[in-house]
Amino acid sequence: MGETWQVIDDEGAAHDVAVDEGRGSTRSWWAATPDVARRSHVGPRDAVVLVAQACEWAVAEVVAPGQETRASEVAHLEARRGALLAEVDRLTAALRVALAEVSQ
Repeated sequence: MGETWQVIDDEGAAHDVAVDEGRGSTRSWWAATPDVARRSHVGPRDAVVLVAQACEWAVAEVVAPGQETRASEVAHLEARRGALLAEVDRLTAALRVALAEVSQ
């Protein structure tokens, strides 16, 4: 069963790399892109890195299937931060109104 890993380069471009577990006694992993010969290694991440080196990609990140890129994690955290700041602003305004009512 094959997987698709991603290599994110220094410019933020994503490159797909097909990865398959080898068969036989060595149990190596094979990784390839359509335009690069296959590379193998004992682990899938290492095989992906070998393909990236063959493609001369300046690797910033290697992303396994099901994992988020750092950029998407940062975007999620920034959105969450914005929502929390909006909630703090809402609560601060409500507190000011309550304090104004008490002081009258």
